[in-house]
Amino acid sequence: MSKFGEVLREYISKNGYSINEFAGKCKIDRAWLSNVLSGRKELSEAKFDNILKSKLLSESQNENLIALYRLKDFSSDQVERMEYIMEHLSRKIRRNDSIAPIKYDENRRMYLGKANLLSVLYRIIENKDELSFIYTNIPTEAEESLDVLYDFLKHDDYKNIDYKHIFLTDNGVSIHNISTYFTICDFAELGYTDFSVIKDVELSSLNTNDFFPYFILTDKKIMLFDAEFNNAIVSFDDKIINVHTRKFMALYEKGENPVTSFSNAVDLMRTLTSMHNSSSELSFTPDFCVTPCLDYDILNKNAAPNLPDKELLIRAVLNHYNIDYSHFSNFVTIESINRFAKDGIIYEIPRDYLLPVDVESRIKLLKSVKDNIDNNGKYKTYILNPTKFNYNSYDIQVEKIGVLTVCGIRQGNKDNAQSFMGEWLCSIDDENIFKDFMNLEKYLIESKTVYSDEFSSQYVSNIILELSAQHSKGEM
Repeated sequence: MSKFGEVLREYISKNGYSINEFAGKCKIDRAWLSNVLSGRKELSEAKFDNILKSKLLSESQNENLIALYRLKDFSSDQVERMEYIMEHLSRKIRRNDSIAPIKYDENRRMYLGKANLLSVLYRIIENKDELSFIYTNIPTEAEESLDVLYDFLKHDDYKNIDYKHIFLTDNGVSIHNISTYFTICDFAELGYTDFSVIKDVELSSLNTNDFFPYFILTDKKIMLFDAEFNNAIVSFDDKIINVHTRKFMALYEKGENPVTSFSNAVDLMRTLTSMHNSSSELSFTPDFCVTPCLDYDILNKNAAPNLPDKELLIRAVLNHYNIDYSHFSNFVTIESINRFAKDGIIYEIPRDYLLPVDVESRIKLLKSVKDNIDNNGKYKTYILNPTKFNYNSYDIQVEKIGVLTVCGIRQGNKDNAQSFMGEWLCSIDDENIFKDFMNLEKYLIESKTVYSDEFSSQYVSNIILELSAQHSKGEM
């Protein structure tokens, strides 16, 4: 509690009170308060409540004290984790602003309200049963909440320990909530594997005769949502859980499958979207994940009346493509993209605005790919279109040449000479990853085209020639 005492002492002084005066107004023994401020004693819940109710401190000061006071409920490992998370919240947002609207009432119903960001993170980390779900129906007015939550989840080393299930209201279709930007596969990309979404099942609520078309069911709890997702009820009652479990299983017996599960695709998504973290098993060009053509259609429908700030819109799009906005800002800038964003739609971006960073390394890898094609043969290119998972709009090529070489392609508009065609390339030498990828063919491949070695070799040669010519002219 020493940190709590230090901050409380600072607040007492800033508000112009002496320790004696403050102790008297809060009905706390002066000697005991002095020991609390020096870290030798702890403040009881009742005495701390006296401080909050006294209204001697500002609202933000009280929020900070609440967060610090709750540290006594955490282990040293949990405290270390909180500090780690706060250090990595890199967005330009004051940490004490009310930007994370997640609260529960006395009946454990979840609703949207305002809360101090630090306090919310503490509640998430605390790993109480009612917080084993992440519910992301946050209004679009809280775009900044998305940035903070995304950043928190991205840097969280404890994923799949605290969070049993993640629920998204509409899989990124509606423009009225945060899942406009946050789709299920975004969570898969972030490394969350233990989640499911159950949709379109009509069940009576626990308290009324209204129907809850969405629910999440595990062996220990059930969470039900109303049709507008304004309310949620969590139940830990075994009888209620058993009743709904039987209803749920009855749907399967009728041949219905209300579950949307991405467990088969998660490992693949994690592989494809974490490749920029180089290791001994994965090697890439520095320009891996050059932004594809950003024809982001999720925001198209009726988007104009509710458009967020343009910079936040663009950042959300870049997040959707799993691109580190700050890292790539040296060649993908707000200024360059703004020219192509209108009415909620980001149009095709000429390739002049999306040039690779290290052309020499890229050419070197392309030459290696060409050598493998020419020398080894048995070169196959599968065109994968994972749009059934609402993932990315560009295709993925898997080039089988002993190891797995993945080349992502987003074809531009054939009628527009300036239309951008983005490519990214990497090599995966890990046999297990290769086998896992090929085992997922039936889940991901919607159409399959096998190119000849001659065509593939010529295609790569053309890219090498183009890049070499640009590099020799100093254009890049």
